Amino acid sequence: MITGSQQANDIITSGQADQVAIGRAFLDDPRWGWHAAFDLGVTLPYPAPYAWAAPGEWSGLQRRKA
Repeated sequence: MITGSQQANDIITSGQADQVAIGRAFLDDPRWGWHAAFDLGVTLPYPAPYAWAAPGEWSGLQRRKA
């Protein structure tokens, strides 16, 4: 079961798999992809209506990482 962004990245970069399935992670956190990118240091553009929900703007992000 892949739950973390670093775990998924390690599996892909090591060549253990061509893709990873993270359906349960998305059920738990619908913005998992954006949060994973943030955790891995990748900056993604946000559509203007969603800009307020960017990880840097969401106060719950610090609580999530704790």
